[in-house]
Amino acid sequence: MPILRERISNSVELCNAALFDLKQPRITSLDIDVDGSLSAEGCRLNYYRVLDSLLSEYNWDFAISSEKLVRGIDSDRRKNPDGSWAETESQHSARVSSYNLIGYNYAYSMPPDNLRLVRAYDGSNAPLAFPEVTSFPAYRYERNLVFTNEQEVRVRYVSAVLGENFNNYSALFKDLFLVELTAKLSYAFEDSSSRFESRSALAEMLRKKAKAMSSQQTLSDFCPITSLGSFRDF
Repeated sequence: MPILRERISNSVELCNAALFDLKQPRITSLDIDVDGSLSAEGCRLNYYRVLDSLLSEYNWDFAISSEKLVRGIDSDRRKNPDGSWAETESQHSARVSSYNLIGYNYAYSMPPDNLRLVRAYDGSNAPLAFPEVTSFPAYRYERNLVFTNEQEVRVRYVSAVLGENFNNYSALFKDLFLVELTAKLSYAFEDSSSRFESRSALAEMLRKKAKAMSSQQTLSDFCPITSLGSFRDF
């Protein structure tokens, strides 16, 4: 008789696997209008918190996206359509100072689903030097902004939207996600520090394996991107 393998294929199934380990009732949905149980509430409060935390840790191959950035801030003093100044020198100085543009002409806004910047590229798709390897870096990244003197910037980044696609997860990442979610839910449903510590130890082991697998499938950080946002053959 063949053995039936139960594969976790969506968020509800992952939550139910965690709840089973905690000996809690199953849920039918993460939607509060569909399932208002205590189990579902615990999963709603913790599922995406755990997922975003995991995705932010590493350049997971299944969650990397690329996009041309929109310039949000520049250091040029603003003018009106008729050529007159739209801001005084003091207003201009205050604006540049407030965004900490010192040393750079522009600041580009990262996509709203950004969780982690992987690499920045110039307008010709050449990778910009990492900030830590030059005395005056080609870009600086802070507050979800990329500061640079480049006229055009493209980036590779870890996307929360792509990261939600359960079908792209490796088996190891699913296991890691499951253990981390179970450990998080244990705060609400259990009162045992030893069980939490054992799950944390297991998660650390799975984390190393999942990252090792992802690194084997991820393109090099130095691989240039095309204007369409895909990767060139190399």
